[in-house]
Amino acid sequence: MRRSLAVFSLCCLVLATPLAGQGRVSTESREWLRALQLVGEPVVGSFTVTDPSLADSAGQREALRRGGPGSPLSAWSGVSWNSSVPYGPNAGPVWKGRGLTAWSGVEARFGSSWFEVTVAPVFHVSQNQDFELGVGPFTTPGSPLGYPWAPAIDLPQRPRDGARASVDPGHTSARFLLGSVSVGFGTEGRWWGPGWENGLILTDNTAGFPHFDVSSRRPISVGIGTVELQWIAGRSSDSGVGSVPNSSPFVAGLAAAFSPSFLEGLALGGTRFIHRVWGDGPGAGALLLPFSLDLTRSAAGEDPDTNQLVSLFLRWHLPGSGLEVYGEWGIEDYPFNLRHFFREPESSQAWFIGLRRALRLERGRILALSGELTRLERPNPASVTRLDLSWYTNGDIHQGHTHRGRVLGAWIGPGGNSQSLGADLFSPRGRLGLLLRRRTVDADVYHRSYAGQPDSAPHVALDLEFSGQRRIREQWSLRWGATLTRELNRYYQSGNDLTNVSLETAVQWFGR
Repeated sequence: MRRSLAVFSLCCLVLATPLAGQGRVSTESREWLRALQLVGEPVVGSFTVTDPSLADSAGQREALRRGGPGSPLSAWSGVSWNSSVPYGPNAGPVWKGRGLTAWSGVEARFGSSWFEVTVAPVFHVSQNQDFELGVGPFTTPGSPLGYPWAPAIDLPQRPRDGARASVDPGHTSARFLLGSVSVGFGTEGRWWGPGWENGLILTDNTAGFPHFDVSSRRPISVGIGTVELQWIAGRSSDSGVGSVPNSSPFVAGLAAAFSPSFLEGLALGGTRFIHRVWGDGPGAGALLLPFSLDLTRSAAGEDPDTNQLVSLFLRWHLPGSGLEVYGEWGIEDYPFNLRHFFREPESSQAWFIGLRRALRLERGRILALSGELTRLERPNPASVTRLDLSWYTNGDIHQGHTHRGRVLGAWIGPGGNSQSLGADLFSPRGRLGLLLRRRTVDADVYHRSYAGQPDSAPHVALDLEFSGQRRIREQWSLRWGATLTRELNRYYQSGNDLTNVSLETAVQWFGR
């Protein structure tokens, strides 16, 4: 009985994470639910395509009544501070520039058994203080804010000069609930793939773009297993910094995962994401591009201004062991033909692998140990056919794989690499976390423009992060974090080192 109450309390806390009250399970809450699943709790879903649930748990209805995603009203507010440079991975629509940043949001949900509306705007304001900007071979005269190391991505170093304030629709949506499937329109952010810190295609690194979607609400039985799927189609936007040719493209994507009944805990899947110049509109054919079995350039037809990203992923949590392994491998752009793909499949690849071990402790606590390796750097820096194309950049869609000036996928950005080790202690009242991370900042730029030059070296960052969360009273939750970053050879200049301190706190109120 004591163990059941502890698990139930932890589930309630998971579903009421600060900044998460947006009609879906937040990034942090996903990891809490993921730990529960690893220690044997009935958390339904593969954590790869759509949100997990506690649909088979006896505590689900009570957890929702006490303030989970089913709560009709919630509100949250937070503030962060960066001492030297912008920092704030996977922060959704909030730009955490240098200096102070504050944000507030509210969510109202209403509907019926077949229709649901969520209104969840987010207001944020940032001091956006000045810092030393990088200067590279593609710095535009009169527009120093843009990305100076590649012409084929809309990734400004900062969104504008001076303080900025904006309102974002957040995870606002309206959708029909049709059994195991929902059909809707909204601006929700999406996370595809099994990643912990990074995902190759879609993550919470930027605001969600307006889109239609058809999504599974729970795993759908197909006899020999279950499937989860999501199709989306919409339009992304550029940053408004400088002139970006072929910007604000039509986008469409498909993600699917299959979990065989004869191998418990295994999920195999893939994603495909298409960018296409808007022109006179996408047309019906463009909506179906993600479903095409042809992955080569011929799939784009006569329209050269098209780009794609494709990935395959795996997640396997081994029942009874508390252990999971996962990974994702992807390619950027269309191969010219099958011959080209088989000759050089790694020319534009990216990948990550990860491992997590969860241990059940006394008094309802769970200790989760995690590690993840991500590589977006080109495997062959001397490649001639891909010389100027890093992951997320594209010569046809110059906006690249971005929305509002931030990458839609992994927050480490084009050409980036990262290695992370983490430990999280979950309890019925909160969480304590420690994270160690090493990052290489756009290694492709170093190899392409600076390698071999005197006084040049790879740009590397080391992060030490402490974070925590505490449930206070019945309907309040407090979250905090502190990150110490040491950047070495900033902007590829040997000895140009920098230290940044990032502090953050946030509070959420959730209704009954």
